[in-house]
Amino acid sequence: HEAAVSAVCVSPSSLFSGSCDGTARSWSLATDEEQIVFAGHQDAVWCLALGATELFTGSFDMSVRVWGIEDGRCIAVLDDHSSPVWTLCLSSTHVFSSGNDGRVNMWNLSSWKKDKIFVSDRTVSAVCVC
Repeated sequence: HEAAVSAVCVSPSSLFSGSCDGTARSWSLATDEEQIVFAGHQDAVWCLALGATELFTGSFDMSVRVWGIEDGRCIAVLDDHSSPVWTLCLSSTHVFSSGNDGRVNMWNLSSWKKDKIFVSDRTVSAVCVC
């Protein structure tokens, strides 16, 4: 990375990092080598979530991007926030994104469409699905 690392998550074989340089990266746990650079955000990548075959990145550019973890290809851009995205959380059917705009967006993992919006009059800085 060319700036501070702001988020990390791990799979059995890889470490994923998000950075203020606007990229996310994957690193081999076995060799410590960089595998893929996920580039496309216009501002800092602030949060990550890892699915079975996708990496989700939330950014200060107000978007969530969905990436293929094997090839680094951007699969979808989820862009309905009006301020930076602070947190991401996955369930078996949805990814949830929240941010400074007080919204928690609930995105369908099959269609990449927004199913619901939860609105607060304050910043939402954490989301957890149990």
